[in-house]
Amino acid sequence: MKSDFEFSENTVLITGAAAGIGLATTEHFIERGATVLMVDRDGAALDVQSRRLGEKCRTFPCDVASNESTASAFTEILKDHPKIDIAVLNAGIEGKAAPLHEVSVDDFDQVMAVNVRGVFMWLS
Repeated sequence: MKSDFEFSENTVLITGAAAGIGLATTEHFIERGATVLMVDRDGAALDVQSRRLGEKCRTFPCDVASNESTASAFTEILKDHPKIDIAVLNAGIEGKAAPLHEVSVDDFDQVMAVNVRGVFMWLS
């Protein structure tokens, strides 16, 4: 389905942007003129995608499960991009696929750190 929306005046922040849904969302916004701030813990994948996508994207390696990493990335982003128009807080993990009694507290905490706290940190 073709979108008639244009985002040439917008800056979009996308977490989990180096692959999957985050990358597809990045491509969507770039095709419509937005500047996209790509955030992902996989710095090498960010570099590959940034070279492919061109000048309309900026990359910021960041582990959204880490308060320090998120704060550092956010500070770096705000230096050159003080206005973020759209945030797609997409980073997420599945965690261990197992019966609940086989999932450790550490596994659970990692999923919550990425999928819940990782969103909260970008909004707070």
